[in-house]
Amino acid sequence: MGAIRVMTGQRVSLHTLEVLCRPEAFAKWVPGVIFGALIFATMRRVKNQLVVTGMLLAGIAVFYAALAATGHSVAEARTAGFLPHALEQVSARQITHFSILKVSSWWLPLNHLNVLGTILLTSVVSILMTASALELSTQQELT
Repeated sequence: MGAIRVMTGQRVSLHTLEVLCRPEAFAKWVPGVIFGALIFATMRRVKNQLVVTGMLLAGIAVFYAALAATGHSVAEARTAGFLPHALEQVSARQITHFSILKVSSWWLPLNHLNVLGTILLTSVVSILMTASALELSTQQELT
């Protein structure tokens, strides 16, 4: 449901169902659902890691080709809500500004040491079990 919210800008609920079925919203989320179903069906048939990357690149190319074929500009697509609005110019000085380090709560990780310890312990046990399984299946000791 999050993908439909990203494509339309509307939350998915019974209250917004009418808005999502309007032609202007319908034109935004139906192609995304069809494309997602196409990727899902292709991934079930083809067992190659590059399939999703290739399909995403092809989808981007088809989108921009459709824009050109219909005579719409990128700015028009952005205004209609088919593309996100461009970020304003951000200077490098704003990106490297470290004032956030002063206001960050550095006690937050320390307050959750029990969770961090559990994650660490679970990871170590998982790695050891994987190594043991590999040793058993290959009948060789891993060094």
